[in-house]
Amino acid sequence: MVMHKKLQRGFTIVELLIVVVVIGVLAAIVIVAYNGITSSAQASTIKSDLTNALKKLEIYKIENGAYPVTGGQLANVGIKASKSSYDTVGNNFYYCVNTVTDVFAMGSRTPSNTHAFIISGGSPQQVSVASGDTVCQAAGLTGWTDPDGYISNGYNNGGSGWQAWTE
Repeated sequence: MVMHKKLQRGFTIVELLIVVVVIGVLAAIVIVAYNGITSSAQASTIKSDLTNALKKLEIYKIENGAYPVTGGQLANVGIKASKSSYDTVGNNFYYCVNTVTDVFAMGSRTPSNTHAFIISGGSPQQVSVASGDTVCQAAGLTGWTDPDGYISNGYNNGGSGWQAWTE
């Protein structure tokens, strides 16, 4: 009499656990890569917005003899902000103009605060922090409360949200 072994088909618990672990590792890699790509895209968007704002502000100065020093003048510049790329936890997208020297600076940061930029006369420079004080200091002011400056945040988390000048 010949005995036949029954063949069992399927996966063992160990094989299933290995597959689950591999899928988990791959998912973690994808999430980290996606977050990095998103952060880089937001940084590129902010740099582009600041560069475009610089061009519009320079045109405004040529046409009017000085940079905007009121909210109405700033709204007439036509600055566009890609709003989803900006930090809205705190005030952001700062504009400071030194009313004595007629020098301006703008700055902003991404939602994750991994990238912050300030622009004043040249191309956007990455900085460790873009706050009201650091942006105003780039315009030659002592800080956010300097009486020789006109200062505005494009985004104000105190309830008013995005300002009219950010379109």
